[in-house]
Amino acid sequence: MKYRFSDIEDGSPIILMLHNGSVHTKLHGNIINLIRDDIATITLETSVSQILKFDNIDIEMIYISDTGTPYIWKKAKIVHFKNNYVIQIKGDGNRYNRRVTYRVSISRSAQLRKADDTEYAVTVKDVSLNGFSVADKKNELNLSMKDGVSIYFEDLSHVIDLYGTVMRIEEKDDYMVYGFKIRRSCRDLPSYITTKLGDRKNALPPSYVI
Repeated sequence: MKYRFSDIEDGSPIILMLHNGSVHTKLHGNIINLIRDDIATITLETSVSQILKFDNIDIEMIYISDTGTPYIWKKAKIVHFKNNYVIQIKGDGNRYNRRVTYRVSISRSAQLRKADDTEYAVTVKDVSLNGFSVADKKNELNLSMKDGVSIYFEDLSHVIDLYGTVMRIEEKDDYMVYGFKIRRSCRDLPSYITTKLGDRKNALPPSYVI
């Protein structure tokens, strides 16, 4: 499955993966304006004030579509021109390996509903396009593998309403952590994850889909 670079809307968040030998890093940014089908001006989120140079660096650009599908463009080029960073890509984006999914730290209170419609207050620890984990600090959920639950919370003007099944149970010192595979997602999830990824302190290492 392919995605045309020209179909990315102005203002859309992007992720840049930078590789220089054994050194790998990640930058977040946004598409400002499409100049032509393969070139656009972009912003970069960086703490340094000097102009960044990308000589001898391999660059990959990742964009998460409205449907939650990540696409990747390899061998991108970035230069600084007339007070703007400009990115040039080649061809269409390929669907990114769905075995890898970015997780973001949440630590948000949420309402969890079990199959019998009982509701509990839990803490969502992290979430990705494919799964989420919750902390049961009162040890009252008593869930088993494959049990299904719904969770609901609001954050950063996003409404997150998910349904998942238990795929991992972990006992901590004085509470339980449950990991879920998402079986029913929601429209706001891709945008929410991209927004949270923009805050570097929320980004967790990529994880493999269960």
